[in-house]
Amino acid sequence: MREGMDEQVRAAHARGLTDAGVAAEVGVSIATVKRVRSRLGLKTKCVTALRGREGEELVAAAAQALGLNVEWRPVEGAPHDLMIEGLRVDAKTTQADVQGRCRFRLGGARQSYYNRYSYAKDYVRDCELLALVCLPSDGGPPSVYFLNSVLARRDVRVRLGMPTPGLLGWTDAFPALRAVRAA
Repeated sequence: MREGMDEQVRAAHARGLTDAGVAAEVGVSIATVKRVRSRLGLKTKCVTALRGREGEELVAAAAQALGLNVEWRPVEGAPHDLMIEGLRVDAKTTQADVQGRCRFRLGGARQSYYNRYSYAKDYVRDCELLALVCLPSDGGPPSVYFLNSVLARRDVRVRLGMPTPGLLGWTDAFPALRAVRAA
């Protein structure tokens, strides 16, 4: 690494630049900025990544509040985000529009930050359960829905406060999936 790079990355980050902005300013790759930022303990400025982390933290906290056993993914980049009661859970988070509609795109490919790379994503292989977190546009409390990964469609739409076939709430999701696993 170049001498003084840590200080350059830290200063550019403090000014609010994204990883791409820091990379352009410092003259290194985005991957290098991500590694340095992570090593320095600096959070990303990417809104999408921050929203995703917020959803993961909401699901983990709610599960713990219900007395469920929660473990975080073993490493960053693991195919699932959490283990809840022994089930691999991948949390997906979106911001609802002003009418309370949430859309989750669950395609077979996952884009990296800035869409530079594409990775294969197989929800059935990677997790048993999808936690779909809807953040209301008015800042109200989030809604969390659960979907068995076997039943996941490429495009899932939810309307806050309205029933959505195939989605489970907290009280139904874990007993139902434990029964499926035991069979």
